[in-house]
Amino acid sequence: MRRIQTFVVVLALIAVAALAWRGLQGEGGAPSTPDGAVPLQSHDATPREGIGLPASAAEQGTPDEAEAPSRSTVEHDGLATIRGRCVDEAGLAVADVTITLRPDANDQQLARHRMEHGELAPWIEVPPLRSAADGRFELRFTPIVPYGGELSLRAERRQWAWARWREIEPHAVLELGDVVLGRGVLVTGRVADEDGAPQPGIDIHLQSLSPEPDADERGLRWVGTSSARSDARGAFAMYGFLPPKRYRVIVYGRELLSPAGEVELALPEQRLELVLPRARDEAGSTIHGTVVDPRGGPIAGAAILIGDGEFPETRTRRDGSFVLTRDDRMPRTTLRLGASAEGYATVRQSEELSWGTRGVRIELSEGPPLTIRVVRAADGAPIERFGIRRMPVRERGGISSDDDLLREAGIHDGGILLIPRATPGRFRFAVVPAAATGLPESPEQELLIVSGVPQLVEFRLAALAERVVELVDGQGVPVVGTRVELVWQPSGADVHLEMPVMDVRSARMNSMQHLVVLRDSATSDARGRATLRGHPEQVHALRLPGPGAMPQLVQPFRCDDPSVARVVVNRGAALRGRVEPASLVAELYAEAGIVGATMTGESESLRPGLQLYGVGPRRFVSHPLGSGVTGQIPIETDGSFRASGIPPGTWRVKLLSSRREATQSSGSTQELLTGLTLADGEERELVLDLRALVRSEVELDLRLDGAPFRGGFTLDCELGPDAEGQPQGTSRSGSCDAEGKAVLRLPAGSWRTRLWLVEDRQRVDLPGPSFQVQSNQARTVIAGDLRSARCRLLLLDPDGRALEGVPIAVDRGGRDWPLRTRTTDRKGAVTILGAPGPVVLRIRREPLLDDRAYGAWCSGLGPDREGWLRAWIELGRVELVPGPTEPQTIRLPAEWRAMPR
Repeated sequence: MRRIQTFVVVLALIAVAALAWRGLQGEGGAPSTPDGAVPLQSHDATPREGIGLPASAAEQGTPDEAEAPSRSTVEHDGLATIRGRCVDEAGLAVADVTITLRPDANDQQLARHRMEHGELAPWIEVPPLRSAADGRFELRFTPIVPYGGELSLRAERRQWAWARWREIEPHAVLELGDVVLGRGVLVTGRVADEDGAPQPGIDIHLQSLSPEPDADERGLRWVGTSSARSDARGAFAMYGFLPPKRYRVIVYGRELLSPAGEVELALPEQRLELVLPRARDEAGSTIHGTVVDPRGGPIAGAAILIGDGEFPETRTRRDGSFVLTRDDRMPRTTLRLGASAEGYATVRQSEELSWGTRGVRIELSEGPPLTIRVVRAADGAPIERFGIRRMPVRERGGISSDDDLLREAGIHDGGILLIPRATPGRFRFAVVPAAATGLPESPEQELLIVSGVPQLVEFRLAALAERVVELVDGQGVPVVGTRVELVWQPSGADVHLEMPVMDVRSARMNSMQHLVVLRDSATSDARGRATLRGHPEQVHALRLPGPGAMPQLVQPFRCDDPSVARVVVNRGAALRGRVEPASLVAELYAEAGIVGATMTGESESLRPGLQLYGVGPRRFVSHPLGSGVTGQIPIETDGSFRASGIPPGTWRVKLLSSRREATQSSGSTQELLTGLTLADGEERELVLDLRALVRSEVELDLRLDGAPFRGGFTLDCELGPDAEGQPQGTSRSGSCDAEGKAVLRLPAGSWRTRLWLVEDRQRVDLPGPSFQVQSNQARTVIAGDLRSARCRLLLLDPDGRALEGVPIAVDRGGRDWPLRTRTTDRKGAVTILGAPGPVVLRIRREPLLDDRAYGAWCSGLGPDREGWLRAWIELGRVELVPGPTEPQTIRLPAEWRAMPR
């Protein structure tokens, strides 16, 4: 036994000596560094991926700092490095955090890379690692362009963190420093219906009620939302560990009875019991069918269409089958189905189907072959590296998220792209060449693709042509600092000054025949010259919106003309001045959320300004042209303003201001002056005294049903009519504290309060106190002791059956009819909320219950609001009273089932 012990000791000494020798020689060993992480290795023939501490490293401890080699002496080997330290809320190390790196790139990035550089190098998997006992970690890997990376840090019972980089270069060293992983809540639960039956396959989502913070300067974010799906027993566990705060509970596709939408999560664990209504009879609320090609083969991924619309997002499975499940957006009785798929003609059946139908068969015909040939316009040489954009021409305009996709991107031999099966329809095609060609995206060509008719279309790409524009006034003096825009109208119609100018994507989202697309823009220099670049084969228009000269259009305008385009402009009138008092300007900037002299793009759009509006027949003419920042005369922080290029005439001056709220921004317009007459060439100085608009402090003290009101509210102010008799107003929103109080600064005017009352998963604006604010008045307290009221209804059809999902309009009179709509639940019940007093109830006739049918009815009537009323039947007048009430039953008359006349 003693010999064996001696032999073991000798072996151990030999092993220690060998390890020490290898460490001194720098061959493969990985001695611990001062922070307990593995140091960067010198490069060798086969670099290791995902180098870091093994899972057991957290148990090994850390050596003394004096014994560790310096990081600065390590030779880089082309690998990228991500390192940091995991800590808790107190800054103490967190060990055993799992760190994972995955590739991050979307299909569009990959498609563009293939077009520019050919096939992609494969991503080399990076094995996960764990943080050491002192919380440190270091991850080394080979970055592959165009992939970025997504790093996740996960630990039991702690909030998960993650970071995303769109691109990681070789040799990059990403220092994350301390990554705080606070304690998180484990959320589990069960989903059952009101009878206690488990509900499997239910998607649950927890959404934070507080705004999610943006990624910090390191790119780090912390998980603040989570999802789960219930199993066969109805049980679920949310993914990850969430921060302890308030969340909204969302159950996709089903009504949530309990809890009432919001929960407060508390450490360390939270169990949720979700209650849903009884599931509908699936046999009576579904339609089953298949979508096939002309040979009877299944078509996977086909979209199922309803009527003339394109909802919902129901698609066929691999075997071509589909199950359409009814929801509140769909017709309640019968419907017509259709289907669409890439490479096939869209079909819309004429046969009306009833819910519960099975065996529906939809056959789609194949599209024809489409050949696209791309050549260089200068010499006819083929261009092989390109992709295409294909945008459907929609009757009412609009855009889909798929319209901007880069399709078929890659290297096409001989510049030929063959699409064996093109989707029939009317489309706009554009060719997007690789950047290496030096050529721009082609102008769009509209094609009508017809089933059975093969097509060949050629795109001739040319470099952008440059043309110089020279601006002078009537005396030939150069006009400096004036914006010049190169625009075009997609439909080929003439351009008008009043048309909105947008980039091409925004234009496709709107009605393109009423706007123009911006191709290029520049500002005239000291010689009055600006250089614009456009497609040589396209007819443009030259738009001069100002400032510095009166707005003007020059059309047609071509960029392939080598001559200098000399444009004579009128300088118009000039206006300068200031807004007083300075305290009001400072308050306007504060309301817009602008602090200091430096402004971002968002704050620039919210800064206060002035706008001129025409008088009389010119009432729709405004100066400056445009919207947002370009559509106003900015008021500087010292109250000064300056404008030029104003057309002669009589104008109204309006103040444009914005208010940044917690989650959104709102704007208001107020008339300051009317009858400002300017002559051509005149320079006018104007002082605007706005002391009447100085804010006064108002404290709200609100109680609801005897208790402090803790919810949100809106304040509406009537500012009186402008010079054209149009009503002017502004609004404020906020929330009361636990004592029902809120303090605001408001301009002079007549104000009305609306409280946001939420009950039974419905929100209603409850009228609150009205009050008057005077200029420069002392702090005023506005108290309100309000009462809420309700009426419980049970709605039955003429046969005595409960009506589910039917909207009821609540009318208190006035111009805002219908003021609100409430929707009946599965039992035909609904609670009408509001202030005490009578209301009139109305319901749409059964043939027009479907929103699309009602929309078509209203569209056919145009502005005839009295005609719209014929779609509704008045149910009568009910009284809203405080406190609990007995439900009232309303049985609809037989005439409810008839179309209005």
